[in-house]
Amino acid sequence: MYLIGHRGNSATAPENTMTSFQMALDLGASGVELDVAFTRDNQIVVFHDVVLDRTTDGKGLLKSKDYDSVKSLDAGSWFSSKFAGEKVPLLEDVFSTFGRSAQRIIVELKGEQEKRQLLATKVISLIEKYTLQEQIQLLVYDFPTLDFLYSQEKFRNISVQFFAGVYFHPFPYVFQIEMNFKPVPRLIRIGLLHFTDVQFSKIHAFGLDYQISEKLIADLTAKNLEVLFGARQAISIEQALQLKSWGITGIMRNDITPFLGLI
Repeated sequence: MYLIGHRGNSATAPENTMTSFQMALDLGASGVELDVAFTRDNQIVVFHDVVLDRTTDGKGLLKSKDYDSVKSLDAGSWFSSKFAGEKVPLLEDVFSTFGRSAQRIIVELKGEQEKRQLLATKVISLIEKYTLQEQIQLLVYDFPTLDFLYSQEKFRNISVQFFAGVYFHPFPYVFQIEMNFKPVPRLIRIGLLHFTDVQFSKIHAFGLDYQISEKLIADLTAKNLEVLFGARQAISIEQALQLKSWGITGIMRNDITPFLGLI
């Protein structure tokens, strides 16, 4: 089982910064998850929100700023004064610094829907530049991008996750998920992100209809689907141990420290 730092070790360092990624890996994470989007001049930065206000001293839409403006922002002081001066990194900075030390880097494609295919293409170019096909996993949550990835020969060697589960209230998406399942063998794997909260745990997709259980995880992994427990919902060590015994592929946390004994 692998352990992923969500936006780095974002409980103890400002999210999506080089310091946060370094902290997660130094603590013993298998890898990190991060978010990417374009600046106005199509530079790929590691950033989660649509606007700059929450995690920097800037204001306004990320997409309305050139990279020269974004790189001057303080992305650390909002979290703690000891992180003052932390910068919004380029994705290339992350790849060049951590590409060999992280077993896995999960790259979530964000930003404007109409530019997400271009974003995916440029991210792939960086993956190829640094020869990180084995370490990088793309994370998508919209069907147009998923379809685009399926259609591109060059994406065959890149692992792709697809968000599914209560994060999306899965039932309206079931038909589309099942329709989109057919091309999956062209890709290495698709990760199924779901939550184990009992009232939301029923999934009907990929020909399966079970509560989250050992059988569900076994059936998903038999279909070459990774099962990743996401960072949005609390989980105890006891629950994590149970999931591990069932064969869950990975756990993503804002603070990996309590879970280090699981890997």
